[in-house]
Amino acid sequence: MTAAKDQLNEAEADFERKRRRQFELDQHGSMYSSTREQSQASFAASEASNRVGHIKGEIGQLESRIGPLRRIALAPDRFARAKQTFDALVAQKLATTGELERPMP
Repeated sequence: MTAAKDQLNEAEADFERKRRRQFELDQHGSMYSSTREQSQASFAASEASNRVGHIKGEIGQLESRIGPLRRIALAPDRFARAKQTFDALVAQKLATTGELERPMP
């Protein structure tokens, strides 16, 4: 998961650089025609944007799979804590019941 998030950060930085380059070229270019460099910059920015979207989709799929696996992985520890709490409540109940059943002096 960390590797995928690192990839996403790199892809987002790459997209931002390419988007900025495209914007600069568009600002200096003609409104009515685009140069080859502008077209290439536009294509590169679009490609980088698609890569970011793809990586975000992969991360979303990984996160949706992690939830159920996390519950399974944490189940033994949660069961042990629940059993301790249950045992403590049973012991408390037995102690309380024993005190109530003792004859009064």
